[in-house]
Amino acid sequence: MMAIYMVNKELDKAKQIVQLYDVDKKSAYDLAEYSRMLMILGDIKGAFAKLKEAWDIDKDEYKIYDVLAQESLYNSDKIISYIKELEKNNSNELAYKMWLAKIYSLKEDKSKEGVQIIEQLKGKDAGNIEIKLIEASILQNMNKSKEVDKLINEVIQNNKDDYGVLHTAAWFYLRRHDLEKAMEYCKKSIEQNKDYPDNYAFLMPQILKNMNKASSGKPYFITAMEKELYNYNILESVGKFYWDIEKNLDKALDYYKMADHINPMEPEIKYNIALLYFNEGRDEDAIKTLKECIKLKDNIIKYHRTLGVVYLTNGKHDEGIEEVRTAFKLNENDILTLNNAGCYYAIYTNDLHRAYYNLKKAADGITSNTDEYTKNVIKKNYNDIKLVINKIEKGKPNDSIKVPDLRLLY
Repeated sequence: MMAIYMVNKELDKAKQIVQLYDVDKKSAYDLAEYSRMLMILGDIKGAFAKLKEAWDIDKDEYKIYDVLAQESLYNSDKIISYIKELEKNNSNELAYKMWLAKIYSLKEDKSKEGVQIIEQLKGKDAGNIEIKLIEASILQNMNKSKEVDKLINEVIQNNKDDYGVLHTAAWFYLRRHDLEKAMEYCKKSIEQNKDYPDNYAFLMPQILKNMNKASSGKPYFITAMEKELYNYNILESVGKFYWDIEKNLDKALDYYKMADHINPMEPEIKYNIALLYFNEGRDEDAIKTLKECIKLKDNIIKYHRTLGVVYLTNGKHDEGIEEVRTAFKLNENDILTLNNAGCYYAIYTNDLHRAYYNLKKAADGITSNTDEYTKNVIKKNYNDIKLVINKIEKGKPNDSIKVPDLRLLY
């Protein structure tokens, strides 16, 4: 009911439903789930109070760390800041240190801070399982494979009936491309806790996708939504399934819109909605939604870059180049923006030398981390404009020059 009220923008009724929720105060899992509901409703203070109650009952309850991970997906700085405030008022509280370590374990660039916290916590009353799983995650980010193997195997051997350990083991083997073992541990995790939604919403669908059986994931998504319909992360995952696997953009849009109703202040959800509109040819809706993204967070380069592409493809050249320039100010070395600037100058102003300059800079900026599609588009655009420039330099003054078909990127 909470999700239905939020989708219908009846926030007060959603809050009333959550207030009436019969929390099992002896269950760390139930308290953690209740904490997530409060976070979604914007009651961060109440949410962390309930999360602390859950931690006091069971320091190794996996659901506690799920709540932190899912909330940190879009708002890690905000969550870290709030936990640090709690820690400032109670510097000896181990829960806050564990929570920070968990969030740091999700970010490769925070590995050093994560390791430091874990070392401080060893030998203290901070639980026995989660501390090792968090350490393994940090070590994996640091490419210390042998240490990760040893730690994960030790945890699995000592906790064969823990749904969270089995879930983590499945992800571990999935990342190692051992799909049979990943499937085995995922099924065991489901057996141990049939109510845990992440097995259905994220893990099993990913295993099936890697097995080239992605379409078989639909029943698992349905089960996940039955467990936590209010969880916008799950709704996004379902939307992505209909987008990428089923190629049903209308259905994908429905689920992303549901997620947006539940979390209307998150621009990343709106950004995916804008992309779906653009792919459906609903360009005015895409423009409107991208403007909403920018209103919420105006320093994200892809929002401006994508809006620029939509404008340019709709013949709104002045608005388009303005967004390209805004994106350029945010990052002068962004190869997608440089590519789009090159396309603009070639196609819309016929300034081929300026186009060449931007496309060459984009091509020079390609690294080993650049995805194949982006790499291929930029290289083709650059090579095509290079041929034109060579023709100009070697040709006669009156030779006709045809501007090649160049592709914009977002």
